[in-house]
Amino acid sequence: MEPAHAFEYPVSSYSGIEIYITREVLENRELLSFFHIDIEQMLYACLSGSRTTVIVENGNLFKSTIHDILTLYEKKILDLSLLRLHTFYILRMLTAGVVEVRSGYEGALSKSQVNMAKKAERLLTSNLKNRETIASIAKDIGISATSLKNYFRAVYGQNISEYLKEKRIDKAKKLLAETNLSILDIANGVGFESQSKFTAMFHAALGLTPTEFRQYSHDNK
Repeated sequence: MEPAHAFEYPVSSYSGIEIYITREVLENRELLSFFHIDIEQMLYACLSGSRTTVIVENGNLFKSTIHDILTLYEKKILDLSLLRLHTFYILRMLTAGVVEVRSGYEGALSKSQVNMAKKAERLLTSNLKNRETIASIAKDIGISATSLKNYFRAVYGQNISEYLKEKRIDKAKKLLAETNLSILDIANGVGFESQSKFTAMFHAALGLTPTEFRQYSHDNK
């Protein structure tokens, strides 16, 4: 009855999804009952008292589901059955108490804290050949290493080491597919002094050695 036309966030830039509960959903309760989804309970938890609420992440279950929906959208996979399953999952988690809903912005990052995380990301990824320590980045920004880790995970959904590993793998994949650089040069270019350590990391992530990935990429051009 009251779809939102404006939104307020603790910082100025977010990527995410909106879920509208339509009249048809409220009138047809069969599927909601099957999944034990109590819409009234969810709306009461989210909208009672202050209408400003924050859904607080408890682990990665909720965040991974949102990520999956966004991935479907980005890849233009408009499969309604998958979207419905993900939506039911989110609604069930909200009614089951798996995620916490708080009034106000308690626990949310401030704009300056988000900017600190983004500055750290730029410093860490601007030259993957250099293996900057978290302590040195935190010192440059003027915060503790623990605060930096917390801010970074809140903004990017991963800890710093996981995020950097993905960035190194992505860059290595691009260099393997698009250049004739040696495996050692590529290893050095993404921050590994040892070709063997780079190969082990690459194989653990993709199930292929760098040489096998390069051959696969060339064969499928």
